[in-house]
Amino acid sequence: MPLIPFKENARPRKGAMIWTEMYNFFKQNNELFMKKYHLRSNAESGFHSIKAKFGDLTQMRNETGAKNDILVKILSYNLCVLCEEIFNLNLDFSFAQIRKEAAQLQTL
Repeated sequence: MPLIPFKENARPRKGAMIWTEMYNFFKQNNELFMKKYHLRSNAESGFHSIKAKFGDLTQMRNETGAKNDILVKILSYNLCVLCEEIFNLNLDFSFAQIRKEAAQLQTL
């Protein structure tokens, strides 16, 4: 079901069953609708950012290769964002410290 937020002056259409259903869902369950719509808009923003950084085409010819290519783009994007935030927030950490803390957790 597409999630399209309706304007304030929108009204249900006669004879357009799916639009009437969507309108009623929007009006009667507005909080749930906006929560789902926000998830959708976040996903679209993420896809747009990945396409802008790494391109929107895959070089693979078969389906498995194309899926793997897309997954690598997503992983690469997440690593780029992580590195960006480490520098922007001026975070100081070391992998040795993380390893030490992980080992301590395993002994508990």
